[in-house]
Amino acid sequence: MEQFSREQLLVVVREQVAQIEVLTGQVGELTRRLAMNSQNSSMPPSKDGFVKPSRSQRRASGRKPGKQPGAAGSAFGAGR
Repeated sequence: MEQFSREQLLVVVREQVAQIEVLTGQVGELTRRLAMNSQNSSMPPSKDGFVKPSRSQRRASGRKPGKQPGAAGSAFGAGR
């Protein structure tokens, strides 16, 4: 292995720090672009690409639709 002087190592580290700053900026810009869609930019909806519509986050309760057992009824003529 080659031995590097302290000054040479400092130069290499400074170059790497500069490269990391450039790459960090590029990643930030690309992340910002990926987050854009027709809802939050002037891009037309046709440029959104195919995205599967999200399914409803609501979960089934297991109950049948309509009046639940034990609930007071309000049928026509009831209570007359």
